[in-house]
Amino acid sequence: MPWRATDSPQWGQRLARIERKRRLLARLRPPRLLPRELLGRLTWSSFAMEQLDVTLREAMEAIAARPSPRAFRRSQFLRIRHHAAALRGIERAIRRGQPIKASTVVHWYTSISCGLSVAAVMDAGRLGRIDQWLRRINSPHLLPGQAIGEAAAVHAQMLGEAIVPGFNGILCRLLLQFHLARCGLAPVTFDPDRDRAIVHDAALLARRLIELVEEGYDWLLARAGEPRQ
Repeated sequence: MPWRATDSPQWGQRLARIERKRRLLARLRPPRLLPRELLGRLTWSSFAMEQLDVTLREAMEAIAARPSPRAFRRSQFLRIRHHAAALRGIERAIRRGQPIKASTVVHWYTSISCGLSVAAVMDAGRLGRIDQWLRRINSPHLLPGQAIGEAAAVHAQMLGEAIVPGFNGILCRLLLQFHLARCGLAPVTFDPDRDRAIVHDAALLARRLIELVEEGYDWLLARAGEPRQ
């Protein structure tokens, strides 16, 4: 059963703050697109959660309009760019009210894996399991406490089942970002050193997501008045 905020009354105040900050951000009319700085932070964080050798600076350079000529591995460069493109795709889908499809998840996987064979990975069983997850992600709860509890439960289960053999964590975090955005919640940036050990536990993850969602709103509110990037 998904963790619920009502199971832990001490989280009520934080959830109330999240709701206030969500409404405040909506009134401020932030840019339609997330700042590139946030795309870089989200990408670096997700890769670092997998202990991939990427720095925040490299992530920022790779997604910049004019990337620095400073060399690092081309495959890693492409993965960063493709991950940022997937985040932009999530933004577009949310803005248009579109559900996510299994074909989109397959595209994310092939682009981030830089061409690993889909035929050898995405068999009927895996595609069927992805469809089951997507039904839950595409029809989420809208109250923050319920939404976060369900998102944590789905994310922990996907990580546990390893829906793809490589880059599974990165793929699952993209789905988590879509799930949260579908619920009208801010994106979350994990702290790799702190969070790597807890993401498989739905209850611990739900409590941590509440903190990270509020931090996401704080970050967006602090930059709401900045020019669009």
